[in-house]
Amino acid sequence: MRTDRASVGMMGAMIHETLKRKIGEARSARPPLRDPNFVSDLFARLLEERLRVSFSMPVGVGVEVGDAAKLTEALKAAGAVALYGVAETPSGRLGGVLTFSAPLVHRVVAAMTGATQKGSADPERMPTAIDEALVHGFAGDVIDCFERAVISGPRPEAGVALFFRRFARRATSLAEAPDAMDTIAFRIEIGFADETPPMILDLILPLAALDLYRAAETDAAARAPRGRVNASGEIWATAMLSAARTAEYRFVGVLAELTLTVEEVAALAPGSVLLLPEERKLEVSLRVDRPGGVAGRGDLARGALGAAEGRRAVKITTPPTPAFTENLMPYMAED
Repeated sequence: MRTDRASVGMMGAMIHETLKRKIGEARSARPPLRDPNFVSDLFARLLEERLRVSFSMPVGVGVEVGDAAKLTEALKAAGAVALYGVAETPSGRLGGVLTFSAPLVHRVVAAMTGATQKGSADPERMPTAIDEALVHGFAGDVIDCFERAVISGPRPEAGVALFFRRFARRATSLAEAPDAMDTIAFRIEIGFADETPPMILDLILPLAALDLYRAAETDAAARAPRGRVNASGEIWATAMLSAARTAEYRFVGVLAELTLTVEEVAALAPGSVLLLPEERKLEVSLRVDRPGGVAGRGDLARGALGAAEGRRAVKITTPPTPAFTENLMPYMAED
């Protein structure tokens, strides 16, 4: 059977589109990050705080998350790159790529060493081995802050999925098959206090590396004692418990209940007299005021109307039921 080049090209295009559609459907069903916008905002805040300390100057950081793309496409979108910062997974596979332009390298070096940008060398000069050594800590900070933003539970000091390892000069040395590696990129913009323009770098992450975070959280949840929550859950539970302990309820003392017709309600006016049932006398029912009005039943307690300290008061005669009190015990402040 004879097949010409046009037929082979059409078949290859069809296969490519089919795989592209399947990959897109899989990503829609299981996004690479649980909440990309939340992660990017937290990532920016953590990195900004870290760089203010490292650079000893005010900085501003913004992070935007991009769409999933092949590694080759993500590297092209990064623009002119002088250095590739390589992060690896515990198994030694590619875990992330940081794209450094030459001006960014020299700006970070100037910030780390306290030099002024005006007195520095040509910003387009290719970075040297000394530059790499000075920027190494900065690259590690970016990776560390990203991982802290992704992980919601306790984080080991050595990290979980990404470890910054080295710098590379050529994109061809990053992965064996860049066209087959699905990634997601975070674009990081760093603004400095001086008049220099903001610097841009991309953090490109293979989706396989993000799966390690999910596996780590799932494993931690499985190994945690039953009923134990992670660090963020403990913070949330503590905050909610504190709010419950200080919550205020509006109580209403009900002296009597009356039933009136529509005509009687419409006839109410100043001077109208409502007669109370004799059998109730001065006994008061204490009820919780609800958003829809005073509870019509389920008295919290009962008491007698009297006076104390020169004003009206209610003396409890029938306290709340033990069952009601037991429900409040988990929210009582600990001694």
